[in-house]
Order: sequence, then structure tokens, then C-alpha cells
Amino acid sequence: MFDTTEVRAVAVDGRMYERKPDGTLAPLDDRSDWARVDAMTDEELTANAESDPDARPYTDEEWARRRAIRNPP
Repeated sequence: MFDTTEVRAVAVDGRMYERKPDGTLAPLDDRSDWARVDAMTDEELTANAESDPDARPYTDEEWARRRAIRNPP
């Protein structure tokens, strides 16, 4: 089942920010280890993604059920 938590995030100059209910932006922490990712082969990246139950790639069925969420004007 999917988590129903919704966070409105926007990118500004390559950084991600959370849009708060009052319209202000708060920077989101980037805890990514990009050096580790850059050192991995495509096969290692795919194997890691497929073995992570919280972040595995979507199945064809899940892609078929997806829906777009548009930003308000």
C-alpha cells in the first residue's frame, strides 16, 4: 500500500525545498552519497534498487495505475 503523506517540493537552482502551507520554502536535507553512486556500475545500481523494498522500481502494473499531480496555478 502507498503512503498517503504528501509533501510539496520545488527545485530552485538544483536544490530541493519544501513548500510550507504559508507559502515559504524550507530547504530539504540532501543525505545522498553521490560519490558512492558515481562509483557504482549500472548493474550495481539496478541490483540495489531492486533489493530495497522501500525504493524499488515500479512494476508495469504500478506504472499503469499512476496519476499525474499537477501544481496549482
